[in-house]
This record gives sequence, structure tokens and C-alpha cells, in this order.
Amino acid sequence: KVKGELVKGIEENDGTLIYNSDDPTIVGLFKEIDFKGDAISFGIEDEPCRVSAKPCWCGKDIEINEFISGCGTFECDCGIKYEKPMYLAKNISLKNRTFTLESPEGESDFTITLDGLHNVYNATGAIIAARRFLNLSDEEIQKGLSTFEGTAGRMDIVAELDGKTIMVDYAHNPAGVETILKEVNKIYGDATVVITITSESGHEGDIEILEKALDNVKYIVPASHDSRLVVDELLAAAKEGKADFDYETLENTFVFTENSPEQASKFTLGASSEQVVEGVKAALKTDSNIVIVLGEAGFKFESAISDFCKNYS
Repeated sequence: KVKGELVKGIEENDGTLIYNSDDPTIVGLFKEIDFKGDAISFGIEDEPCRVSAKPCWCGKDIEINEFISGCGTFECDCGIKYEKPMYLAKNISLKNRTFTLESPEGESDFTITLDGLHNVYNATGAIIAARRFLNLSDEEIQKGLSTFEGTAGRMDIVAELDGKTIMVDYAHNPAGVETILKEVNKIYGDATVVITITSESGHEGDIEILEKALDNVKYIVPASHDSRLVVDELLAAAKEGKADFDYETLENTFVFTENSPEQASKFTLGASSEQVVEGVKAALKTDSNIVIVLGEAGFKFESAISDFCKNYS
């Protein structure tokens, strides 16, 4: 509803809307409010990582061949479907952080400083805005992209330790966790996630976050009280044959801290500074390529992680 009001406001004021046409929720919104304003679509060309579904405006579930969570190619019986956007990021190299932008003006190559397909989306939208509203050249735009260091708490690399990259990300809800872990998996391969999250959606949210982690990483360290609680529940159910996961597989996936984490907060902080560091210690014992600490506590106590890494021996 709020996005609909924003879109209508842009139309009523003769503005230009730059939108991600790989997102069926946005495409469906245009149909729902009968949007007729000026709009510029953008998206990416990549191999889908999985097939998922989410609610369409018509009430049915729409199947998506996902590039990132909730975005990809799609078609619904109500008539909304994927169409090639006006601006298409293609030839994407996550390793080199490069892509080619195909547009009405031709093709241009860009390099970004941040990891992940979601940052290719962000950069593409920014490039369009810089061209359209600021009349900047591609050289000027590239200069800006090259100096952008990102937002604090988003895929922050803290250290390189024991052959592992130590990263912190603020992701704290199921969709955010899924997106970041898919990107990390693509770039780094085998990953260990340290979960410091207490979901704002309560116990059900904690369960969904754990399920997203199980789908995308090799090892999981439940460093918060609530994440440990759902892990213990899942292990108990699996032992009795009442879970969708094999007990032995789960035993090999979960890595525990020396002490079971106590409740650190009644809110969404999730874990204390000590619990976060203990989680990193446990994660370093795994044979993964990257340790990623997720959640508000990981972000808040990033300096404690950094200090631990500096003094690690």
C-alpha cells in the first residue's frame, strides 16, 4: 500500500520511476494501481539459483526462477510476466565485481567495489539515476562506483584468519539472511554462518532463519539463545524421525560454542559481545572458506570481533 502511494505520487507529479522489473511484486503493483507514468525498468541476466514462489497481487502464488530472493523470471495466470528490461546488467562476474550494462544508449562496462548480485542491482539503479537526472558520463559514474565503500554492516570483511575470510552482515530477517547467504555461497563456496539473531517475528522467524541457513551453508554456529533453542528443537525432532532433515546430517552441520548461550536481550539484539566472539571461535574450527556473522549483535559488536581476530594465535 505504501509503495503504491509512492508510485502514484510520482505519476501525479510527472516524475520518472526507476524500478526493478525482475520483482513480480513491483510489476504486479503497476497493474493493480493502473500506473501510466514515466518509468525505466532494469534487471539482470544470470542463471537462476532456484525456483520459489511468493504471493501475487491476484491472490495466487507466482513461481519465480530466482536470481536473488524474490527476483527473477516469472509469469502468472493473471497476466503479469517477466519482460526484458530497458537496462540489463549482463556478463556478470561476481569474482571480479564487473558487469556490462546493456541500455538504449549502447553497452558499457562497470566495476563495483561490493560483493553480490544484490549490489549489481543497486549499482544498475544508481547508474540509471546518475545518467538520467544528473547527466553524468559513464567515466564520472565509474569514478563514483569505485569510491563507494558501501553501508556499514553490509558484507563487511573484518579479517583474513586461518585461510578464512571473516565477514559481518546485519541481515536479521529470513529474506535478508537468504539473500546474503546465497551470495556468499556463490562467491566463496563453503561457508560457516554464526547466527546472532533473535527474530523480530518471534520463534517462527527464528525457525525460518535457521531453515534458510540450512539450505545455503555448510556449517551453522547458533551463537544466540534463540537460534540455539530452535537448533535443539530441530535436533530432538530429527532424532525421533519427525523432521525434514536427517539427524546425522544435522549433527555434522551444527557447530556449538563451549557454553550454551543464555538470553542476552528481550529484544532483537540476540547475543552479547562474548557470545558473538565465542561463535567466531567455534566457526574457526570448521573447514569452510568464510565465516559470516549475521545479525544485529554481530554488527553492534563488530569491533569485538576485530579485536579478537587481531589477537588470535
